[in-house]
Amino acid sequence: MTLRRGSRYAAARRLNPGIRLLSTFVVAGALLATGCASRATPATARPARPPVPVFVLRPSWATSPEPFAADAAPLVRGLSEGGGLLPRAVAADAACADEPACLDGALAGLPDGEVLVVRLAALADTVLVRASLVHRRFGTTGAARQEVVHDATEARVRDALQALGAALAAPYAPPRPPPPPPLVRTPWFWAVVAGGLAASGAAVGAAVWASQPRPDVVITPP
Repeated sequence: MTLRRGSRYAAARRLNPGIRLLSTFVVAGALLATGCASRATPATARPARPPVPVFVLRPSWATSPEPFAADAAPLVRGLSEGGGLLPRAVAADAACADEPACLDGALAGLPDGEVLVVRLAALADTVLVRASLVHRRFGTTGAARQEVVHDATEARVRDALQALGAALAAPYAPPRPPPPPPLVRTPWFWAVVAGGLAASGAAVGAAVWASQPRPDVVITPP
């Protein structure tokens, strides 16, 4: 019994398209995964800077008589909202900021930082609130905000003080973490795509191989 060489070689040639198709799928998937995964660089967050100390002086009235008492508690709450400042109330009022000796005595033993000075002025039922950050060492004025409170009451002025503290703290807030990358920029996504292409190529190649006829068998009599 002999095999016809032409039929065997023809069967082998018929298998070549399936093998080439399988190889094409595997190579294309590998190249796609490698190229896209190399571009999927994760975003890095900027390092957060340490909180800046802020010494909060008790608000002082520039007009008399004082409609009501004002304290530093709402300012401390507002400054704490952003997370970039470290507020601390001190036992001195804003008038002390005009006298270096008074300010040095109130802040003795404390580290360098910013000093929050808040002054209020009342005219009839309107209150003007002005807040500014002053550098303790250099005496320079940084950020400043003001707000006009109409139909002023003690509760409204306290709300205005807290809002001013939050507005001053906003530029010092630490950076937010970067958003997660989109799905198509994650390496595992392209690994799954490449695996799917390879599996599809293997299935197609197996189907092509299974569909090929077997070599003819020729019986040669003796």
